[in-house]
Amino acid sequence: MTERESPRVNLPEIAHPLCTVLQIALVDLLASWQIFPKRVTGHSSGEIAAAYWSGKLSREGAWKVAYYRGYVSSKQLSANGAMMAVGLGASQLQPYLDSVKGKNTGELIIACHNSPKNNTVSGDDAMIDRLRSLLDADGIFARKLNVKNAYHSAHMHAIAQDYLRLMGTLPYGRRLAAPHQVHMFSTVTGQQVKEEHLPAQYWVDNMVSPVLFTSGLVAMTSNASSSHGTTDLADSLRLLVEIGPHSTLQSAIKETLASKSPKLGFKYLAVLKRTDHSLNTLLTTVGFLASSGCELDFHAVNQAPHSKAKRRPRLLVDLPPYSFKHTEKILFESRLSKNLRTRKIPRHDLFGAPITDWNPTAPRWRHFVRLNENPWLRDHMVSPKLPTRQLHY
Repeated sequence: MTERESPRVNLPEIAHPLCTVLQIALVDLLASWQIFPKRVTGHSSGEIAAAYWSGKLSREGAWKVAYYRGYVSSKQLSANGAMMAVGLGASQLQPYLDSVKGKNTGELIIACHNSPKNNTVSGDDAMIDRLRSLLDADGIFARKLNVKNAYHSAHMHAIAQDYLRLMGTLPYGRRLAAPHQVHMFSTVTGQQVKEEHLPAQYWVDNMVSPVLFTSGLVAMTSNASSSHGTTDLADSLRLLVEIGPHSTLQSAIKETLASKSPKLGFKYLAVLKRTDHSLNTLLTTVGFLASSGCELDFHAVNQAPHSKAKRRPRLLVDLPPYSFKHTEKILFESRLSKNLRTRKIPRHDLFGAPITDWNPTAPRWRHFVRLNENPWLRDHMVSPKLPTRQLHY
């Protein structure tokens, strides 16, 4: 059943847990293939999977954070909130917000700093509509999102305490074991996360605070200090993989990196795309990672579709050979060989045979004088001591 056929998938109590479950399942799948990142960041609730991959949140804790996020968000639907994507930078967008707020009363803020060219505003539905009218009049891209909540705005403060109370103490639980330290960069603070464990309060801040995705992404791809005190991590970061149900952040990532790090040449990849078969997108990304030098378990990747099969596939080594196909010639023949094989002038008793490198405008012949081939030469011997010579004409 597709998203359009089932509108319930857009309800917060379903969408939040479902998206997190999908992202963590993809993380576990890539980890089973020995694919681990060096750095991670997330956009809004996407930080849950990022925290899980960096070991700062357990799987059980992730379920708790995502479930109660959706639960409390469903209680806020009556607040008449809305969100809208706008094709302007923050400095260009702010005057439009000030114009709307100067003539009206209500909540209206930049909720998501996606890229230097795109931001998401959040607030009262009526304020969003007034802002959209101004942007449409100036021919600026503006599209309302299919959400009924004003996430990352003052609207969410009304449910913040309930969210914190329901989460309680997040279980330490089972964490993803990576072969190396995975650094996480927060889009709440725009900086690297130093804590070993992210408590419930962090996830409340994640819900009510603006998403500083541009700052978090730039920090992740810059020469920030590593655990060893070095500043060369960005030199080895060339591939960015989006983990989610669709390549939603592709434009935002490319626009941000093009403006902040134009010479680094990052390659964007996605594990799922709405317009392509999931297996094709996933394996294409994994194949690109492998061809780029990333270490992974090829056997695990190839066996993944057959993990639950009763009979494992085996390599066939006793197949019959192919029959010879004579309709197509695949043998390369040199020019000299072809000239020898297709010569039009036969061997002459006196001149011999045309040379293999035959040129009709300058004909040349080659002849080995042998008595067994030309016995009549015995009657034309000048001296018996002279050797048989190779003659060229």
